[in-house]
Amino acid sequence: MALAAGVDGRDRLELGWRQDVRLRRANDRELPLAEHVGLQPVVLWTAAEADLLGGAPALGRRLIDRGLVSTRPTALAGLGSYRRVLAQKRRLLASGGGDGSLEAWNGLLADAAAAVIALRATYVVALDAALAAVRERTPLALPPMTLDYVPSPRVGLEGRDAILAAFERVAPRERDRGAPLVGPHRDALRLSWGGRPVGDVASAGEGKALGLLLAAAQGALVEATGRDPVYLLDDADAELDRGRLAAVWEAFAGAAQVLATSSRPEVWEGLPRDGRRSLSSGRVIDS
Repeated sequence: MALAAGVDGRDRLELGWRQDVRLRRANDRELPLAEHVGLQPVVLWTAAEADLLGGAPALGRRLIDRGLVSTRPTALAGLGSYRRVLAQKRRLLASGGGDGSLEAWNGLLADAAAAVIALRATYVVALDAALAAVRERTPLALPPMTLDYVPSPRVGLEGRDAILAAFERVAPRERDRGAPLVGPHRDALRLSWGGRPVGDVASAGEGKALGLLLAAAQGALVEATGRDPVYLLDDADAELDRGRLAAVWEAFAGAAQVLATSSRPEVWEGLPRDGRRSLSSGRVIDS
């Protein structure tokens, strides 16, 4: 359970389980997932998110989809529709079927894929612009990092018919392999720095700084919808010296709620903050 500031005041948000059923409530009322997420968007950066700088496609897709849901909660419906149809196609191929039935599922999957690809492409364009704006307001001497969305199939932005044609071309290989080989479940987010993959050229400290700027850019897109995100930054200072941390911290100036952790209390000296807590013997205490 958590308390959070909602759009029109304070909202009591609850998340839990009852008899294997996920419960989502706000102000003692059951809510669909999209509405629950929309009340209090969260932007996080952890060691797991840092791995996406190395080019892990699954992490890139997760970052895009989290951002989509934070800025447009109704996108959950489109993402869910694609996953459900994809699961049906997977079961069909895994069972050795897929002759006439595969064509029917490919048609449904092409409809859902076109919607997902359009949503993701629009979000990445906006995130790339927000990242450039965030970088300009921080005193970091870093080349610009650019974001590019790589849809699967590559012709995905041409629409439903182009996607369906790609599915049909790969159908024989999918039958042989017993698994779907093309679709938004194989999309990628390409992060480039000075024209080269970030993971190939950035040092650990540069990568951490770029990652935190990317988190700030995600939050800026949420703020543009009229809501204040909660930033959760785990080990915020890892790989950063105090000067670079202070520079990155300016990217979060004006943010309503930033919760950052570190194992070195001294790193926060001189940085603006409302309070500090310590974790001791499993308990959070004032410090």
